[in-house]
Formats: sequence, structure tokens, C-alpha cells
Amino acid sequence: MKLFVVVFIFHICAVTQSWAQQLPSENKTNKKYQRALDIRSSNPDSSLIYIHQILDWAKANKQTQWLVKSHKLLDELYYYRNEREKGFDHLVEALTISQENSFIEDEIDILYAIGLHYSRSARRANKIVDEEKLRTAIEYHQKAITLAEAHGFPVLASTGHNHSGVCLWRLGELDSALKSFQKSEDYSRAADDSIGLGYTLDYMGGLLDEMGQKSKAKMMLLEALEVRKALKDTFPYAINLNNVGEFYLREKDYNNAKAYLDSSFQLSSSKLYQDLAIHTASLLSDVYENSNRFDLAYGLKKQEIRMMDTLYSINRAKSLIEMEAKYEAAQKDKALLEQKQTIQQKELDLRKRTIWLITSAGLLLLIAGMLYYLFKRKELVAKQAALELKLAEERERANIQEERLRISRELHDNIGSYLTLINASVEQIPEMSPDQITDNLPELQKTLALSMRELRKTVWLLNNQEITMDAIALRLRDFFKPLNQNGTKITVRSDGNTEKTLTDIQATHLFRVIQEAVSNAYKYAKAQHIRILLDAREKICFSISDNGVGFEISSARSGNGLQNMKSRMTELKGEIHVNSTPGNGTTVEGRF
Repeated sequence: MKLFVVVFIFHICAVTQSWAQQLPSENKTNKKYQRALDIRSSNPDSSLIYIHQILDWAKANKQTQWLVKSHKLLDELYYYRNEREKGFDHLVEALTISQENSFIEDEIDILYAIGLHYSRSARRANKIVDEEKLRTAIEYHQKAITLAEAHGFPVLASTGHNHSGVCLWRLGELDSALKSFQKSEDYSRAADDSIGLGYTLDYMGGLLDEMGQKSKAKMMLLEALEVRKALKDTFPYAINLNNVGEFYLREKDYNNAKAYLDSSFQLSSSKLYQDLAIHTASLLSDVYENSNRFDLAYGLKKQEIRMMDTLYSINRAKSLIEMEAKYEAAQKDKALLEQKQTIQQKELDLRKRTIWLITSAGLLLLIAGMLYYLFKRKELVAKQAALELKLAEERERANIQEERLRISRELHDNIGSYLTLINASVEQIPEMSPDQITDNLPELQKTLALSMRELRKTVWLLNNQEITMDAIALRLRDFFKPLNQNGTKITVRSDGNTEKTLTDIQATHLFRVIQEAVSNAYKYAKAQHIRILLDAREKICFSISDNGVGFEISSARSGNGLQNMKSRMTELKGEIHVNSTPGNGTTVEGRF
């Protein structure tokens, strides 16, 4: 009898647990997967929750195809979160499941994805590559090619030969790379794969140009252009137009170069392909310069700079939109969670009534206790989720407040002093005679012009999330132009990786330190020539040297200017040194 009671209790517990863990249907899983796919870049945190729910369901129901899809999507998700090593682990897991279940097409796709992981991570600064990683990438691509050829997937085989060709090209093995691209071309033509053929012909054109086979390179690039034109795929077509224009530019055929580059520029500008438009504008400027049409070259350079400023503004706006999207998604997920809790509570009440009808009083007490424990546990999880959401909101508010404080400090430090001086001068006007007003008006106008100039510069610094070293050098030359006009020669030179970018905070601190150093040299050192050098390599280095009167460092007092420079360099986690001797000028050097 006791054994019967124990077995009966175990059966009731199993039924209750089964009810509490009702598995979602295939339709619900599809909806979750689509939702996770749609928000993987805009709201990766919520997407991650959906994917793990699908993984749990797939494991419980032994749905191996869904396991593969989920692990592949997790790889994409971690790519957007810039956590590529985590994504790689999920690729390996997906590969194992595909091989165990003979999912051939999935296995091929995953092998390509692993190969691309190695080839992307092989990039180093100054165009140096990690040869070992590229060799590993080629091994994975070759495994996938072998599978694709063995099972009759010509399009997938073409893709693999393209991937291998690019890796061999980067390794400098040009003949082997050309053979890979030719195999890809054969497969694409046999399968009538226009999309793959367009990529292959473009790669081959660039490679043949590098190998000195100019006529073949030209033929491939023009055929790729026609393929892309027929597909009506505007972005690759604009890239092809640019590539053909670059080919003619290298051949110094400026008329053809202008025609293709101008078409690419018009298309990329109208479709808002900002990065491509900026690159093409730079090439067109070179064409006009080589054709001695310096007015057009100068105009394009100005347009290129405007587009770069616009792109920075667009990226900043996108960041704000993404932030708002994440907040809205979090609110929707919270509402969905509350709705699910309400439904679960109703289901729990129904189960309690059902159990009451089929069990005795003793069993009812036992089951009620178990259900109460489960309910409390779910309630604790819900409270924890709500607290985590509230904490995330508070962190976001703190970040916004920190950004407001930074903007306030920039405006206060650099605009406040000018406005205070202007206000004081205006307040004295009623007490001045007409002659005094006439005498003081030029100085007031000069102060107002300086404050407007400082405001424009401050807005430029605050509106750009990323600023290249070249852009900083250009702004420094523009900022110190009035001093040049006053007889002090100021030169700005940039070396190293001039395309290296700084964050807006880094650029602001660097600009302020250089501004303070030049101001000191101009005001106190009586310098006639001030040289500014920016050097971007592993670290950002800079120096400001002058031919002024110099001073004795050991006897000099540390004023607010020097303290501000040191404080900004401390925030950059860098260092700054001042070297000077009387009669030999002063040099300020820093790095971060």
C-alpha cells in the first residue's frame, strides 16, 4: 500500500511538472527565431534571450536542425556585439551537430563561416597580415569546397574558391589566387550564378591589374560592371564603377577615369552610400588635380570634408536611434513578461482546482506546497528581472548625465570667458563717451569673433564621435590661421597612420592641450615660429616646439594652464613633458 502511494505521488508530481513546462509549438519557435533575427543588431540583449529559449526547446525536443540554426544565429549576434570569440565557439558547436546529422549544406556554410572568422582576424595594422591564420582559413574553405563538389553544389563551390582566392591574394601568392578565381568563374558560369560571377570578375580584375596584365584586367572589370548593371543591384554596381575608374586613374587615362568615377559618385551620393561617396570624391579630386583643373579638385576636397562631417553626424544620430530602440524593446519585453505572468497565474489556479478533484486531502497538501514553491520561485525571477531592467535604465540615465556634464564643461571652459568679457564691456557702454565707445568697439568685435570661432570649434568636437588624425590637423591649421596673419608662423604636420581615429572625448582633450601650449608660446615666449607635430602609430604622440625666449623650468611656477594640460592627459591615461632652457625655446611633448 505504501509503495502504491509513493508511485501515485510520483505520477502526480510528474504530471504537474509536465503542465508547468508546456513546450512551445513549432509556430511559436518560428516567431521567436524571426524576432531574434530582426533585432540581432538593434537590440542584441533581447535577441540573446530569444535564442537561448529556442536552444532550450530544441535540446528538450531533440530538434537538431533548430540547434544548428540557433548556434549560427548566435555567431551573428556575437559578431554585432563585437564578441567574436564567443561566436566562434557556437560555430564549432553547430559544425559538430551538422556533421553528426549529415546536414551537408549547413556544414559547408559553417566551414566557410569559420574560415572567414580566421581571415578577418588575420588583419593587422599597416596592412600586415597574420599568415598562419590565413593558412588556417584556406584549410576550412578547402574542406567546404571538397564537400560542395562531392555533393553537386556548384554555387557553394564557387563561393569557396572566391574565399580561398582572396586569402591567397593577401598572402602574395598571386598565381594560386588567380587559379582559385578562375575555378570560381567556371562554377558561376555553369550554374548561371550572376551574383557570384559579379564578385569573381571584380576580384580577378583587381588581381590581374596587380599582376601587370592590364588588358585582361580591364576586360574582367568591364564585364563585372555589365553583370552588376543587369542585376540592378545599385551598391555593388557603384563599387564596380569606382573600381573601373581607379583602374583608368592608375593608367593615367584621366578622361575615362573621370567618366566612371563621376558615375559612381553620382550614384553613391544619390543613394546615400556615404563611405563610398567620400572615397570616390577623393579619387575624382586626384583626377582633376592631375588634369590641372585645380578649382574643381579644390571643390571636391571641400565636398569630401562636408560629407565626412555629415557622416559623423549621421552616425551620432544612429546611435541615439539605436538607444531609443533598445529602450522601447526593453519596455515591450517587460510588458510581455507581465502578460505571461498573468496567464501563468491563471493556469496555475486551474491546475490547483483540477488536482483537488483527483487527489486526497493529504496529496493535495503536498502538491499545494510544491506549487507554492514553484510560484515563489517564478515570482523571485520576475522581481529579479524587473530590478535588472531598472538598473539598466539607471545606468543609461547616468551615461546621459555624464555626456551633459562633458558638454557643459566644454562650453563653460571655452565660451564662458568670452561671453563674460563681452557682457562686462556691454554693461560699461552707457557710462562711456562716444569717443570711448569708438575706441573700444574694435576690441569688442574681436572678442565676439573669437567667441564665435571657439563655439564653432567646440560644436565640431562635440558632434563627431570619431575624428581622424588628418581631420584634427586640418582643424588645427584653420584654428591658428589668425595667429599666422598676425606674424607668427604656425606649421602643423601629421605622420604615421593619419587615418587613425580618435573618439570625440580623446580629440577634445588633445585639441585643448595643443591649444593651451600654442597660446602660451604666442603670449609669453614671444615665439616667431611654432611647430606642431602629430604622430599616430601604436600610440598617439604629439609635440609643440617654438623658437621663443624659453624659461628655467626649475624656477617656473605651475599655472592653471599647465595644470589643465596635465589633468587632460591624465584623463587620456597618457603623459606630458615640458622641456625648456632660456634663449633656446620650449618643447611640449605628450603621448597616450
